[in-house]
This record gives sequence, structure tokens and C-alpha cells, in this order.
Amino acid sequence: MATLSLQRLGKHFAQTRILQEIDLDIASGEFIVLVGPSGCGKSTLLRILAGLEEADEGQVILDGRSINRLPPRERNMALVFQDYALYPHKTVYDNLAFGLSIRGTPKQQIQQKVHAAAELLQLTPLLQRKPAALSGGQRQRVAIGRALVRDAQLFLFDEPLSNLDAKLRTEMRMEIKRLHQRIGKTMIYVTHDQVEAMTLADRIAVINHGRIEQLGTPAEIYQSPATTFVAGFMGSPSMNLLDLPLQWSADYRSAFVAGQSVPVNHLEIDPEQQITLGIRPEHIHIDAAALNGQAALRLNAVVELIEPLGAETIATLRLEQLTANLGQYTVQARLPGHQTVSPGQQLQIQVAHANLHWFDDGQGTRIASRPTGNTEPAA
Repeated sequence: MATLSLQRLGKHFAQTRILQEIDLDIASGEFIVLVGPSGCGKSTLLRILAGLEEADEGQVILDGRSINRLPPRERNMALVFQDYALYPHKTVYDNLAFGLSIRGTPKQQIQQKVHAAAELLQLTPLLQRKPAALSGGQRQRVAIGRALVRDAQLFLFDEPLSNLDAKLRTEMRMEIKRLHQRIGKTMIYVTHDQVEAMTLADRIAVINHGRIEQLGTPAEIYQSPATTFVAGFMGSPSMNLLDLPLQWSADYRSAFVAGQSVPVNHLEIDPEQQITLGIRPEHIHIDAAALNGQAALRLNAVVELIEPLGAETIATLRLEQLTANLGQYTVQARLPGHQTVSPGQQLQIQVAHANLHWFDDGQGTRIASRPTGNTEPAA
């Protein structure tokens, strides 16, 4: 297994900065997911790790030594692409064995490694087939198997599931997770799909415009997003973000949202700040009993659109109290499937104060909580 450290890594093409001061330490056996929108730099970062691109600044440290100048073949990393990169004229067995063959690995050892990988990935019945006779999921398992037989220190995955349909993506996600649990190797996985990131990762690095916006466990990323970008990118539906003018109590311990007092003395809020309020769709309730008596923000709303999904319904709601005074405000709510709503219906929504997320509108950054025991507001 391998430890990897990226130190102030940077890359630019002409005048465009692709990666900026990337710092990331990856523990041996860890599964790290690099997630972000198209063009954010995540695939370029993976190519730098593999030695297919050179960094313009910074260091890539593998097991304590710099590998910036090492060619790809000497890095002992296995790369799995989204397009499989299989040889169409070769059988599954020959595709799995090819990399070992060109390295001069003894034939008996090749057979052992190929059959071990095939058994692990459930490819044994397919060894004599050619890629054209395989499904998309089977081809991707062959691509993973070809990396696996190399016994690499570190596995790099570049959007390996993006060419598969939704059902196969779900199945292959499970296969990759099982593989990591079985072999325990260090894995770095690039995707634009936040569901893949949340389900696969030990830790997630959310990348935007070539920078790591936040690094943390899936729970940390989802429950405490560091920026409005992370809040809006991670989650489906994404967090509702409302730019609201606020009024303050005389002692600045409370803010008034739609005329309702919400305590903020636990936050490092400057009364001069413009605030963005974040609400996760699953934290919007239309049944007051669901809050179990918690203090809550209550807003009148009109149902604009519903998307029934069986176990749940995604409802788009227009917030009447805010829209009347401040322009058009809509939110999406994730409601239990048994709660029937219909377009045009008027209702009241409740959001527990504890489930409100507060961001600095100007910086787009999360407003920090005060140290325990200090609830004095900013002067």
C-alpha cells in the first residue's frame, strides 16, 4: 500500500490556471474521491499523479520521496479510464495478461494473477470472450482487472462509470467498493457525480476552479458544507440557498427572517454581513409533528411542481411571505411519499432552527460557530 502527499501543486496552460496550490495528504489504504464540475481540474490532477502530465509547481510525494521526475511506468500506479481502453481483437484473458506479458512476467505467474483477478471480479466465465461480446459493466470490470493484476501500490480511476447507464453505474459502484474492502489498496477516484463521491469515499475533496474548496468525510461535506459552492454541488436535490436581507434584534442575538426571530448568538455573525441561508430539502417539513417540538422557522408556501418518486416526493415550493416582498423565492423539499401534495396547494412549511445553514453572501463561506460557552454577539 502507499501514502501520497501533494504539496502546493499547480498547473497552468498558457494563461489559464488549471490547478492552484493543491495540498492533500492521502493515507495508506484510503479511498479518496476528487469531485467537481467539468473543467474544474480534477482529471488533470489525476494525470499528474499518473505521470501523464507534469506539474508546473509543487511536489508529488509517494511513500516519502518525490516522484515528479519519474516516468509513468516507474510509479507503480494503475489507471482505469472511462473508455475501458481494451484491445478489441484480444480475449478477456489476453487483455488482463497484456501488461504483465510486455513486462516479461513468467507465464505461470501471469496465469495465477489473471485467474485471481478474474475470480475476484466474477470474470472467470468470460475469459475467452472478446470485448464486443461483453456488456458495458463487464468491460469496465475487465479494465479494473487489468489494473488489478499489476499489483500496483495505488489505483487511479478517471470517471470509470460515466459511460454506463444508471442501473449499471449503481452495480459497478458496489463492485468497486467491495474491491477496495477486499484488497485495501490506496485508491483515488475522479467523478463529477456527487452520488458516487458520497457512496464510495472515505474522504472527499470538492474541487472548484482548480482549488480544493473542502476536504472531509462524506458526512462532514454534506452536513457542514464550507462554502455555498459545496452546499449547492453536494446533494440531490442540492441545498436551497436563499439570499435574504435580515433585521437584527437590539442586542444582535437574534435575526428576523420573514418577521420571525431566529437565535444567532451561537454564530460568529457580523451584523454588517449579507447572509445566505441554506436549507437541505429533507429538512423542510409540512407536518409540524415531525419536528418534535423543536423551535422552527415557519413559512407559507404554494406548491408549484411535484416529482413523485415512490418512497418520496420532490416538491418545488414558492415561498409566499418572501416572494411578496423580496421577489421570487422557491425551494425544493423532499417529502415522504405518503404525504400527498398537489400543484397550487397552499401549505405551511417548517424548518428547525438547528437545521438552518448560515453563509457569508459576499465570500460564499460558512459562518463559523462560536467557541463553546461564548455566545456574545459581535459588537
